[in-house]
Amino acid sequence: MVAFIRQEARDKTEEIHVRAKEECNVEVLKMVEKEKAKLREHFKQQDKRVEIEGKIQRQKLVDKYRMELLKAQDAKKVQLEEDCRKALSKVTRDAGRYKAFLKNAMIQAFIKIWDEAEVKVSCRKEDANIVKELMSEALKSVVSRAKQECKEDLAMKATFEKTPLKCMGGVMVTARGGRVVCDNTLDARLKIVMKAELPYVRDKLFSAGRLVPKN
Repeated sequence: MVAFIRQEARDKTEEIHVRAKEECNVEVLKMVEKEKAKLREHFKQQDKRVEIEGKIQRQKLVDKYRMELLKAQDAKKVQLEEDCRKALSKVTRDAGRYKAFLKNAMIQAFIKIWDEAEVKVSCRKEDANIVKELMSEALKSVVSRAKQECKEDLAMKATFEKTPLKCMGGVMVTARGGRVVCDNTLDARLKIVMKAELPYVRDKLFSAGRLVPKN
């Protein structure tokens, strides 16, 4: 009987030991899987963070390149405008050609604001004598054209504005105390051309093939 009880106790002990070991293994597996899940989530977040940071860095590089590109384009446009100014300065040196330009510039301005009764003509200091000389002739030409082409009797009166303009050349015609302005200076014409021809300039100077160096 004693031997039986002892055997029974040993069997129970073994059973408890086996069950405890199994339960321990189950808990260990649960803990391992839980930690694995945490690690997977951690590395997933890390990968996502690295990906986001990579996108941010790439965008910063793109923005930096675009800014440098815009600065380079602006510098090129400024240089182009300066080159044009130098070229236009040669126009004023050709006395005959420039005199004809001044007359035509006044005629164009008078026609543009032909319905004004009184206008003032301004120019740079160096051109004052020539403009005064041509002003009456230019006005007569406009009056004659108005009569012939539009059957209108133009009664415009043009006076010379003594205050000189700061410009490369050309004339500015104003009326109504400066509220009506026709700027026909070389500076104004250059601005118009630079704006109108900007798509062409961009295509020739800033196209991808010219900005990106070839390997």
